[in-house]
Amino acid sequence: MIGDIEVVSGLSLMTAVTAHDHTMQAIAHISDQGVVFDSDLGNFKAGPIEVKNTDLDFQIFNKTIQKPAKFEISGKTKIKELV
Repeated sequence: MIGDIEVVSGLSLMTAVTAHDHTMQAIAHISDQGVVFDSDLGNFKAGPIEVKNTDLDFQIFNKTIQKPAKFEISGKTKIKELV
């Protein structure tokens, strides 16, 4: 506790990675309970598939926490019509 603020032990890391003109930002929260990644994948295109407002939620917990792992990618997807 620092003043009126409760401080949880652990570490948070924030990074931005650029590959092929696409930038991804991620925050990792690491503690004795596990690791949680929150990421903004932004907008990207792969062939006829276009994905917008893409978020990644990845969670791994210590076995003693008895919480299931989670891997989720969400966003708005558009598949272009193939002619």
